[in-house]
Order: sequence, then structure tokens, then C-alpha cells
Amino acid sequence: MSLLHVPLQRKEDTLHYKAYLFGPFLFFRQGQLIEQSHWRGKKVKTLLKLFLMNPGKIYSTDQLIDLLWPDLDFKSSVSSLHVTLHNLRRLLEPTLTSRQPSRFIHHSAHFYWFEIDDSWWVDTLEVQNLFQSAKDLEKAGNVTAAASHYRRVMRICQRDLLPEDSYEDWCLPYQRQYQFVHSHAVQKLIQFHYQHHDFEGVIEYANEALYFDPYSEPAMKAIVDAYVRQGNMAKALQEYERFRAFLSGELGIEPCEEMKDLRAKIAR
Repeated sequence: MSLLHVPLQRKEDTLHYKAYLFGPFLFFRQGQLIEQSHWRGKKVKTLLKLFLMNPGKIYSTDQLIDLLWPDLDFKSSVSSLHVTLHNLRRLLEPTLTSRQPSRFIHHSAHFYWFEIDDSWWVDTLEVQNLFQSAKDLEKAGNVTAAASHYRRVMRICQRDLLPEDSYEDWCLPYQRQYQFVHSHAVQKLIQFHYQHHDFEGVIEYANEALYFDPYSEPAMKAIVDAYVRQGNMAKALQEYERFRAFLSGELGIEPCEEMKDLRAKIAR
């Protein structure tokens, strides 16, 4: 599940197909939201989600039925897969005849894959493009542009990925993947604001990190240190003590040695 670097997508409003996987799943065809009643079963929607998370990935029949119908016997699950693929084809391309090949769903023998062309906009692909571009810009020394891209990544990833599928085994690795992407983007923003001595920015993005991981000692250390650098020792101490009490009450542990050293610095 590497973060693919695909060409930057065109503006989403101009495209024939739009899919939003962050937040509740939404799919638009020609500007019209596909309502629940048009999906012809939950598995059609799930299969599209899976394909959109992995454009170009080749799945065997066995892999798809293990993911979608693990409890059915083989004959029934193969039949269900064929029906689901047929319904997805018709949903994506309503004018397609039974003999016409799909532009998107491809198969060879017992293998299937999904290809996305320039008629699509998908928010996960947008994140991948922005994330890779941010890293490239940072490497080239263009920190301002890199920060702008990381900020856009952070904002998209603030919404949970496919929250309706949080308890589905197939979805969990992707949720973890984009949680990492969000965390990485936020850490980069904290770092960039430190470099520019913008300590209000450090505090803002460190609080963003804490919202998603309230146990993050690096984020709290950044907040406390930012207040120290601003000369606001009272606020630095208040934040430290609040975090120390939180760790003690929730986990029964003390802050790390680095945090304790920072506390000692405040006391001097």
C-alpha cells in the first residue's frame, strides 16, 4: 500500500466521477450523488471502495471473495462476485451493453483490476499527490510551498477514512496508513513553524496532533517549549501539569525524561 505518485488530478468539479472516502463515502456521477437506493447492495459499494483505494492493483477471484464473502461457500461466493461486478459496471457506465468492455473494470482469466483515468477525482489520490509533492518541494528547499501542501493534506485527513467501515478488517490498514500521513504532515508543519520562530503556529499544529493522539509527548513537548520560548512560563507550567495529570490518571505513568527536563527548565 505504498503512496502512489500519480499525476495531479484536475479540479474535482469538472470531472465525470468524484469519490470522497474521507468522511462518509460519497460518490458522484456527472454531478449527481448516487443515493443508497441505487447501489443494488452493500457489496457493490464496498467493491468500489476497495478498487478506489487500490487503482491498478490486480486481485484474484479468491482474494476478492475472501475479502467480501468469507463465510460463503466457493460456488455461491463466485456467483455473488459476478453479480456484484455486473452491478458495479452498470452503476459506473449505465449505457454499457453486456458485450462492451468497461473502461474501468478489467479482467483476465481469474484476475480483476480497476483503472482510473482523467475523468475521475478521488480524495485519497489527491492526498497522495499532495503528500508526494510536499516531500519533493521540501527536498528542493521550497519550504513555503511544501508547508501549503502539507496543510492541505492535514485538512483532508482530519476526517476519518471510511468511518462506516471502521470495523471491517480490510479497511483497517488503510485507516492506519492515512493516520500516519496526517501525523507526518502535522509534524512537518510544527517543524516548519519552529524554523520560522512562529510559536503560535507551533502551538496550533501541536494541538492538532494532540486532538488525534492525546498521549503524544512530542506534541505536548512542542507546546510547552513554544510557551517557554515566548516567555510565558505560567502557561508552559500549566500545560505541563495538565498533561502530567492526564498521563497519571489515564495510564498511571509519568512524562518522559525529556519532558521532566523541560519542567525543570521552567522552574529555574
